[in-house]
Amino acid sequence: MSAPTYEPITYPSHQDEATHHEPDHEVERENDSYALDLDDQAGNDAEEDAGSAEENAATGESKARNQAKANRAVIRKTAAKAIEVNAAPESTRVLAATLLGCSADPVDLATAIMSAPRASGTAVADLDEISVAIKDAPWEAGVTATALERGRQKDVWALLHTLDAVGTPTPPQAVAKAGLALVKAIASLSDESKRDLADAGELIKRS
Repeated sequence: MSAPTYEPITYPSHQDEATHHEPDHEVERENDSYALDLDDQAGNDAEEDAGSAEENAATGESKARNQAKANRAVIRKTAAKAIEVNAAPESTRVLAATLLGCSADPVDLATAIMSAPRASGTAVADLDEISVAIKDAPWEAGVTATALERGRQKDVWALLHTLDAVGTPTPPQAVAKAGLALVKAIASLSDESKRDLADAGELIKRS
């Protein structure tokens, strides 16, 4: 019976240990580098957020200043219009109030003028057109008045009623009859009434 054989036991050298642990050092360095990158990115993000906040604050302040300027401009224009309205003759104020559907009180009227749509003077323009037709081409005046749609006929009629040129607050229901009645009433207007209408048309214009 032969004697058993044994393999010699070998122990790792210091060099082998260093080689074995070297990847751990590499991982640590990579982790440190990644952590530094994250810190840098976080710092950059914080700076960008701070910059954005400052820009937003500056933009907000600029908008607020612009809005304040616009508000002051509107207030000045409204105040100027109130002074103009207060100085206007009562007859002109009443006609202007009829055009805008408000009271003839200077403050109410000035406020209505500044907030009314641009087309508020359409009734005066329609009345003027019919008046010119009566003077220059009488045969066309009836056609011009009849061609107005019902709402515009009523607006012109309201002015004439304010001037006591017609006896009823609304025009006849029939379009043709209403057109002829408008022509007749406008033809009867005095020069003073026409001036009042022109002044009312100017008064309702925004400053």
